[in-house]
Amino acid sequence: SFYRSNGEAIGSAAAAYLASSRFSFGYEGSGVRAEDYRDGAGERINASRFETSNQQITAAYRSGHNLYEVQAALQYMPYEGFPNGDMDLTENVGAFINARYQGGFDWGGMNISAYYDHIRHQMNGNTPDRYPPGLSREAPSGGGNPRPICAIAPS
Repeated sequence: SFYRSNGEAIGSAAAAYLASSRFSFGYEGSGVRAEDYRDGAGERINASRFETSNQQITAAYRSGHNLYEVQAALQYMPYEGFPNGDMDLTENVGAFINARYQGGFDWGGMNISAYYDHIRHQMNGNTPDRYPPGLSREAPSGGGNPRPICAIAPS
């Protein structure tokens, strides 16, 4: 965990792992948030605040020559200001899932991988910090980005 006085930034991270000869599980997570920071003269820098959270889990299982793995993660950023541009991030969600199989056979090896990712992203002019009420320059963009992939390749 940490605290920074400029911008009143606070953050922390945690990780935990559990494993045996056949199974493993892991978790990693972190989060940070800060208010607008101040320059060397003590003046507030508008639209420099941010918040972000990252979470990830991983699990694996081995049976003989076969290995199965799954990994999933989520990043959430409700806001992030950009002081030098009219492009403040107002909502960002990124997630993915990866799955993998590795197998050994008399005829050779097999690797199969599949993944899915999704990103939702929105930006605007961070109205309260940049513009008077009623002059929002909101320009949302986004949608999903589903891209499932499956590949089989002998090794």
